[in-house]
Amino acid sequence: MSGRCIELDLLASPGCWAEVREVRQRVKRLMASYDEDVQDAAVMTASELLENALKYGVAIEGASAARFEMHLDEGALTIATTNIVDSDAEGAALRARIEHIMREPDKEALYLQRLQDFMDTSTVAGGLGLYRVAFEGAFDLQCATGNKMVVVTARRAVP
Repeated sequence: MSGRCIELDLLASPGCWAEVREVRQRVKRLMASYDEDVQDAAVMTASELLENALKYGVAIEGASAARFEMHLDEGALTIATTNIVDSDAEGAALRARIEHIMREPDKEALYLQRLQDFMDTSTVAGGLGLYRVAFEGAFDLQCATGNKMVVVTARRAVP
């Protein structure tokens, strides 16, 4: 199983959420020969990253709102999204959050603490999906930013 991939650009529109559903189905089909837990992790990760790119990205007339890429090569699955943000500071904040998640050796404790934050404080908003990707999906996350562009990459070994 080498060289299988999905690459597409999504426009910001009311119909883009139906496209996210289609991406989930395509990921599931591409991962069909893998164990169900690997399939579920891939679908969840693709969905979380793409939804974040669309929700937090900035739409520019005539340009895609988000780019989605998934590459499945021998032993590795890589899922990446690219989108534009309002400011480089916004991208830097996302990069810092991802670096914090990846530095934490106990992803489960970090995920549970984030859930607790949601229950304790009504002002906590967003960010749970990245914790799910790292803990439930067992993906390593990276974030590259610059010129108001954000690229979030999730990678994990697949048996």
